[in-house]
Parts: sequence; C-alpha cells; structure tokens
Amino acid sequence: MREWKIIAGANLKLATLMTHYARPLDWTEQRQKEADTILARFFKACQITEQLPPVEFLECFGDNLNTVKMIVLMHVYRKTDGKKLFACLRYLGFFENEGGLPEVKMHGDGDENRSTREPI
Repeated sequence: MREWKIIAGANLKLATLMTHYARPLDWTEQRQKEADTILARFFKACQITEQLPPVEFLECFGDNLNTVKMIVLMHVYRKTDGKKLFACLRYLGFFENEGGLPEVKMHGDGDENRSTREPI
C-alpha cells in the first residue's frame, strides 16, 4: 500500500509555480524538498509591507505566465529587498490574515529582522 505524506499548501503552491504550465507537474519528493528550502529562505527574508509588487514582477503575467522569471525575481528580492519579496508572495496568495507572516519564531536576540519564518 502506498504511504501518503501531508504537504503544506504553500509548498504545493510553490512546487506548482516552479513548473512551466505546459509541462507535467513535478510531484517528486526532491521537488517538495526544494520548495520547502526555498519557502524557508523566502519567509525568513520577508518584511511586511502594504506596497504592491514591482512592475517587473507583474509583467511576468503578461509574458506567457512566466513563473520561472517570477521565482528568479523573488530570489533577487530575497537578497536585496524583503518588502518587495513579501509583496510578491502576498500577491501570489502565500499570506493570509491581511498580509501577516506565517508562524513567526524568534531567535531570541530581539532583532525582528533576524526571525525565522516557516510555511503554514
């Protein structure tokens, strides 16, 4: 009998976005681990904001739904601007409750910018 694993919705969403819409979905365990790692990095870098995603990110929707470019841009924002990253992820539906971050666990050093954020 096949063993089923429960996978977080955010993980499934990112794994889906990582696959070009004209290709078969990749539901391998390796892809799920990759999505987990990326989400952890993204959530750690996010800074809550009310701003909209950058135009270059939104233009990906008109560029044949270029999700690969969206993810590349989010990796750039992870390193350069946590507010842009948050705006992009919120636009894609990764955050609920009016834009809050999922389960925030503090390192205990009092620096909110160094918090660890885990997918819900």
